[in-house]
Amino acid sequence: MKFRTKILIILSITITAGFLILGNFGGRLIIQINQEMYNVIKDTDKHKPTVFDYGLVSKPITYISNDGLKLTALFVKSHTQKEKGTIILVHGIRSCKAYYLPISKLLAENGYNSVLVDLRAHGQSEGRYCTFGFHEKLDMSILIDSLCLQHNISDNIGIWGNSLGAAISLQTMSIDHRIKFGVIESTFSDFKTVVHEYSERTIGVDIPVINDYFIWWAELIGDFNGDEVKPCESVKSIKQPLIMVHGTADKNINIKYGKLNFKNLASENKEFIEIPNANHGNVWKVGGKSYFDKIISFLNIFSLDDSKIKDV
Repeated sequence: MKFRTKILIILSITITAGFLILGNFGGRLIIQINQEMYNVIKDTDKHKPTVFDYGLVSKPITYISNDGLKLTALFVKSHTQKEKGTIILVHGIRSCKAYYLPISKLLAENGYNSVLVDLRAHGQSEGRYCTFGFHEKLDMSILIDSLCLQHNISDNIGIWGNSLGAAISLQTMSIDHRIKFGVIESTFSDFKTVVHEYSERTIGVDIPVINDYFIWWAELIGDFNGDEVKPCESVKSIKQPLIMVHGTADKNINIKYGKLNFKNLASENKEFIEIPNANHGNVWKVGGKSYFDKIISFLNIFSLDDSKIKDV
């Protein structure tokens, strides 16, 4: 074999290996959660608030996903004798159930049980990869099965999700009508669009062919189909009452995607709330008491009066 031919073979192998390594790394960058590069907040963090800090009474819930992952959540009891319903609280990416402790307290004071979820690969739940709702929506349905069996809860179940958690909530509501109403905050319209825009926002440019290659690797590693992760399509089969919320200054996920989800939403009982000057992470702070009053009023209407729920 000629020397030049050997060089070309070695060069080809090196380039191919480089592309494979790069693709694997890029794919994991999109979906892999429990790794040091993300500095994930663990439940062992000494400064993380707990249910005790908020005066909440809770019980742990453990359930198993379809692919064998042990997933965890906390069931928090209402402070009132008469319970109005149970709200599943779904956090955003690289967060955990502790994020929703203030909301859990608010709900408990207003007569609602709540379920604080650790999504797969987050908090105390097992797993390494986030699939942006592809597997997680099925996890939520299994959680509801567990609520029915372990806590005898089957009526007036709602869901409240933020960012990734909101996208998962929409996808869950589209397949599980045991969820009777929802609160959706600051979420995306489809998985692939959010990946491309995240790339452009972080490095200043979106190179479609490269990002599509990374997405392909992410799908391969995480065993999911990104084309099926489209909240803007899921909402077309959602008839449950729903509030959608978005900050006008959200640079992570533009408000136009929230409005697209809302436009496609099949429900007759729907409301879109814009929070002026709020960004992706401070809707609660900017919205303040008036925002939470609106949410509690919405929950009270649809948890107490089934006649308000049309065609569910």
